[in-house]
Amino acid sequence: MSLHGRLLNLGVTTYQEAHDVQLQLHAARAANRIEDVLVLTEHFPIYTLGRTTRPEHVGAGWEGKSINGIALCISDRGGSVTYHGPGQIVGYPILALRQYCAGPKAYIHLLEEVLIRSLAILGIKSARRPGTPGVWVKDHKIGAVGVRISRGVTRHGFALNVVNTLEPFSAVLPCGLVGCTVTSVAMETDRQVTLTGGREAVVRGFQEVFDLSLEEAFSMTDMGVYGTGTALQSCNPS
Repeated sequence: MSLHGRLLNLGVTTYQEAHDVQLQLHAARAANRIEDVLVLTEHFPIYTLGRTTRPEHVGAGWEGKSINGIALCISDRGGSVTYHGPGQIVGYPILALRQYCAGPKAYIHLLEEVLIRSLAILGIKSARRPGTPGVWVKDHKIGAVGVRISRGVTRHGFALNVVNTLEPFSAVLPCGLVGCTVTSVAMETDRQVTLTGGREAVVRGFQEVFDLSLEEAFSMTDMGVYGTGTALQSCNPS
């Protein structure tokens, strides 16, 4: 592989914690102090609202600021509302984009390819749906993509449903799509599925697509990154 980067596994985090990590890594990458990084995590239950979210995508939760006890959090990524929870692999690539493609549309295509290849490794055939970022298994969405690019460096990324509960998606319009239903790796295969296996597939798919060899980092300080991050602007839609 022609390029070298780092892999940072955070385990289960709050959305705020992962947001802080992204900002610190983004600043360091933009200043060329670190290599490209793929951050992998799971989140405690949270609904996140991207830049295209509308009240009708969320329903009563828009005013109540939570749905069935799960908080809503505004995010600066692209896309509409989605749910994150344990058992779902969330990837936050922090990349100097010019090394890989010409711009945001091409980058989203690459992230979709990561998910398609990862699912193929797990024995699942998936595909894109024109005009709708993300990856689908037949008529069910299994992977979401939403990004932000500033100073030429990426943040946010993708989420792949592996062994997570899918019920929370039914309380919103996932990605703002009327009639959208979701699925998971566990739902689409007869084989025993583990989160570890899912992560391994994602890492392999990511390395293949970006031609990037990832060396594991064991902490932020292991990469020479220090700081406290910055709080999210808001964790409700008001």
